[in-house]
Amino acid sequence: MKEFIYAVFNLLEYTVRALLLLKIFKAWLPFRKSFERTGKYILCVQCVATQYLLSETRFLRRILYGENMMVDRSIKSAIIVILCAAVTFCFSMWLFEGKKTVKGYLTANFYALLELCRFLWYSLCIPLLSQSASLISRRIMEEAASLEKVDLWLGMAEVMWNFLMGAGNCILLYLVIRWYCRTLEDIEKKYSSAELLFLAFPSITGFVFCIFLRGILYSQRETEIRFLFEDYPGTRILVLVLTFLLVGLILVSIKAFTELIKRHEEKSRLIVYENQIEEMAQHVRDIENLYDGIRGMRHDMKNNIYAIKILLKEDPQEKNRETRREAQKYLMQMEESLDGMDYPVHSGNPVTDVVLGRIYRECRKEEITFTCDFCFPGKEEFPVFDICILLNNALDNAVEACTGLTEKEAERKRISLRSYKKRNLFFIEVKNGFDGKLLKDDNGNFLTTKKNEGIHGIGIQNMKKCVEKYFGRIEFSVDREYFTTQIMLQERKEKRNE
Repeated sequence: MKEFIYAVFNLLEYTVRALLLLKIFKAWLPFRKSFERTGKYILCVQCVATQYLLSETRFLRRILYGENMMVDRSIKSAIIVILCAAVTFCFSMWLFEGKKTVKGYLTANFYALLELCRFLWYSLCIPLLSQSASLISRRIMEEAASLEKVDLWLGMAEVMWNFLMGAGNCILLYLVIRWYCRTLEDIEKKYSSAELLFLAFPSITGFVFCIFLRGILYSQRETEIRFLFEDYPGTRILVLVLTFLLVGLILVSIKAFTELIKRHEEKSRLIVYENQIEEMAQHVRDIENLYDGIRGMRHDMKNNIYAIKILLKEDPQEKNRETRREAQKYLMQMEESLDGMDYPVHSGNPVTDVVLGRIYRECRKEEITFTCDFCFPGKEEFPVFDICILLNNALDNAVEACTGLTEKEAERKRISLRSYKKRNLFFIEVKNGFDGKLLKDDNGNFLTTKKNEGIHGIGIQNMKKCVEKYFGRIEFSVDREYFTTQIMLQERKEKRNE
């Protein structure tokens, strides 16, 4: 009967551990597409099965502990923990997307918290065990209980003790992992190698400490059993303090990590806003320069017309041809000046005309072929401010990429812009030549080749912020020696309802 109760307790404890393991992994990593539905079940089953087989199966216990299947030294129990961690890591490599280092960190983190919570709870409950043993001993002495009664009391005390240890450990582990996962809810899981090392160091330290503690906790030689806490009573307080500090260190490290990420996001957001303001200020300056030029031309137009009339009035026979040639030359100069004030691209909106006109002039200056098939979708659907943010950043990057091409690569100095609508969707595509060299980090983000790395990526962040407002997406692709930026915007529901 007692063995059946222990088997039920163990299965319940293993199941709780498996669910908490799933919780901590899902807080960081997505399942692979082929395991989106079954991955959570596979992970939980392997966790329960591995712990049960290693702890309860006679065949494996004989391999691990010898013919007598007795854990005569606590160091042997560490083998189960290490094997469970190794199997979990292997399954995580199979089931989840992401880097190996992250999966290793999560595995070490979970088993470190599991072991630390176990020893923390055990250290807290040792006085209760001592009091219970003293109470049972007094009852036996006072009542002169029979052997059957003594066995019954000891059996009940043993069952209660094991239930208390298992339940307390699961509850403590649940509270710690729940706090851990809640701390991670509001941040993006972006990290560098240094940040990951910062997070992993406390977990690895805690895991190694628990393995060391299992090595010295108790040992048995023939009929003599030696317990660390009994031989050295002060070590219980020391273990209690150290396990508490290590659990706290793991939690503080993840809290510090999330705060650093949030501050970095706030700083990036501030830079994005500043960049958007600067871009809009540039649009305003471009429009002001255009209008100033138009006003200046209008102011000079009367004088210019008057001068032409004078030239044409002076019409002696011998100077007729000369006068006409001077008038034609003067008119050509006026035409060139007016062309400089005109919109070279007509997109259906004056502001986007200014943006595309600036790009057009830059391309002419850098001898870049620029083809434009862009039509503004309409202010009611998409504000011109957001469209200009997308066009400015995508085209500026394209111009910069083409400018960096050598004379041998001049045939790739091309930029094409096109847009089209499908129902409530608006698409923008920018395709440009580049030198064929792309550097990416471990997360797939493009690395900068600019001297000022501090402002790298701001343009892409601007574009992503605009796209997110319209439930769209932005994608980058490479086709041989051409780089393509594809943007999809979706008309917002409240606009469609109106």
